[in-house]
Amino acid sequence: MPNKNKTLDELLEEEQTLLTAKEEDIDGVFPKLIKVYEMLYNQIVKDPANEYYDSLEKIKESLIFYLVEYGTYLKTVYRKEEGPEAERMLTKAISKNEHLPIAHYRLGFLAYQKENYAMALAYLQDALHQQQIATEPRYRMNQQQLYNCHLYLSNCGLFIATNANESLEKMKADVDEEAVPNYKLSPLYHMIYENNHQLAAHAYQMITPEKNQLCSKEECEEALDQPNMLILHLSNRENQLLFHSNDIYLSKDEVEMLRYFLLKSEQNYPLTKDHFLDIISRKDANNDDTLKNTYSQKVRRLRVKLKKVGMDSVIENKPGHYQTAYYYNHRYPYLIIQRSDESFILGE
Repeated sequence: MPNKNKTLDELLEEEQTLLTAKEEDIDGVFPKLIKVYEMLYNQIVKDPANEYYDSLEKIKESLIFYLVEYGTYLKTVYRKEEGPEAERMLTKAISKNEHLPIAHYRLGFLAYQKENYAMALAYLQDALHQQQIATEPRYRMNQQQLYNCHLYLSNCGLFIATNANESLEKMKADVDEEAVPNYKLSPLYHMIYENNHQLAAHAYQMITPEKNQLCSKEECEEALDQPNMLILHLSNRENQLLFHSNDIYLSKDEVEMLRYFLLKSEQNYPLTKDHFLDIISRKDANNDDTLKNTYSQKVRRLRVKLKKVGMDSVIENKPGHYQTAYYYNHRYPYLIIQRSDESFILGE
């Protein structure tokens, strides 16, 4: 049955089905979730007497969240055929709530990639403005994104100035240059190339137990050939887990969990469900037993993926802990490769 013909109860049931399925199929599930939330919102907002009216704000929040998440996912590796869809998702999110610095930043990046520097400049300025007033932490830019935003913004202004100067050069034969008072060519054009080099050289991030460094894409690719090391490769469209010559794709939630286990856990500091509440369905937020079961199921699925690449028993249960808890035992060193401006639900 098409969504537009479904009742609210049927849409809510479909929401739960999709939330369960989203771990394995972002491309297929996220657009459907967005459509469900749009239908729920549009149906409920028309009727203040509706029994679900009190849930309207939460539905709107969920819609914005998945618009930003899916727009970011499509933008991760920029492809011309996917750029418009990423823009559409992020623009929709801003239409629902303009206080989303990260969405403005992503749109600025997409416009910059298309060499539409005037539009990119406008989005990046909005990103910096919204950064000052946004209160929702997950939609704010992190320090690297903030730094990149200023670099992109600087380059946009310089590219616009360069284009204007090129037009001036073409017009010189028909005008009197001396009639323009105090005109002097800016000495800052070389900054475009310096900024672009800086962005390329620091576009990616390599994280190991010993260090955290910024690097170029070429340096990341050279680092992939390391035996006996768990490699979480997040710089391509697909999120890959690599070990020796084996690889497997991970869902977004699995990436969030594994990355957090690697960075934050050890035998004396295991992680419980409370560390992962942000990636467990909000519908379960008040049901402790359901939360524990959901957490254990997610860990179980992650362990299956690890086993498939030859890494069995590296995430262990912590016996005797006051609640169900797991940790990465650091049997193997790890390397996380990610875009330097990428943000994660579970933070650093």
